[in-house]
Amino acid sequence: MVAKADLQPLSSVGIRSEHGPNRWKLAAECGLSTVDTLITNDPDALRLFYGHAEHGVVVKSLGAASIVEDDQVKVAYTRRLVDEDLRTIQPFA
Repeated sequence: MVAKADLQPLSSVGIRSEHGPNRWKLAAECGLSTVDTLITNDPDALRLFYGHAEHGVVVKSLGAASIVEDDQVKVAYTRRLVDEDLRTIQPFA
């Protein structure tokens, strides 16, 4: 068990806690189990990752959760990826 006095805020060791990839890296370095993770904007890499995912894939935005496209605000929610998503995914430009 870790004594409370031994804990330090992530910011004190140079890690921004709101940045997911840093949290995953720190967790793995501490010996915690983490799920397979892919950070990409490449549709082919996503399709390959999805094809090997035994229990499905959850997608989540790393940055702003909304964009304006064609004068409409579009929001990216964290959710489970489905086959239809792979048929309609576009490369990020």
